[in-house]
Amino acid sequence: MSGQKLNIVLLVMTVIISASCQSLRIKGGRSGKEAGAINAGRFLAEMKSTNITGQPISISRITITYENSYEKRRLRANAKMNGKGDLLVSVRTFAGIEAARILIGRDTVKVADRINRICYIGETKELEKKYGVKYNFINLLFGDFLDVELTRRRIMCEGGIAVLDDFDRGLEYKVDCSIYKLVEAAGRLDEDGEEIKGVFSEFRAENGLIYPGSIEWDLGVNNTKIEMQMQNIRKDDNDELVFKVGDSYRVKKLR
Repeated sequence: MSGQKLNIVLLVMTVIISASCQSLRIKGGRSGKEAGAINAGRFLAEMKSTNITGQPISISRITITYENSYEKRRLRANAKMNGKGDLLVSVRTFAGIEAARILIGRDTVKVADRINRICYIGETKELEKKYGVKYNFINLLFGDFLDVELTRRRIMCEGGIAVLDDFDRGLEYKVDCSIYKLVEAAGRLDEDGEEIKGVFSEFRAENGLIYPGSIEWDLGVNNTKIEMQMQNIRKDDNDELVFKVGDSYRVKKLR
């Protein structure tokens, strides 16, 4: 990437998704819940309890493969979330050099291009409008459950999988009934929007958290596909997200 302008669209899209303990891979065992009905309120509460993004966390290793109609790239990153909806991502070359630092908040997105020493600043809502990746879907991109309103009292598990309809967002979720984690999310975010699909697998139990080690997203726009491999996630006592640039950085509007 040296000598080239960073692809800002790539950086924004890629974010959107063991310390001292050994990871335990979970294959999603469906024993005991191959079929049957579960109380809907309890089921949703169990799903919410497995979310990782509602608390300060650190992700030490993310490998990202990004592909669209025009290019394909592979990156490394680490990330922090403060549990309040803000996300900080450090994108690194495979030599370990930080190429960019990205801060996504409810109102503002900042991107520090370390190579060209440029700080890009934009409004989150403008990026949502232009690229179709909504701020409140960041948690879903990492495999976390978004609250839904269910009219039924019981949820059926068949073959270890429950299907939930999120009519408000236009999505359908498939949930592993044994670990209460999403294995698939698919649908159309609005009437004119593209079909999207996320697949979550290779679940890990680590540091008191359960998360998908492998995430694949097909975002539809320009045949955009994102694959992420995640390892070493832990709870973080420090919820501060540090984004600093030097006085020598030029400031530009993120478009």
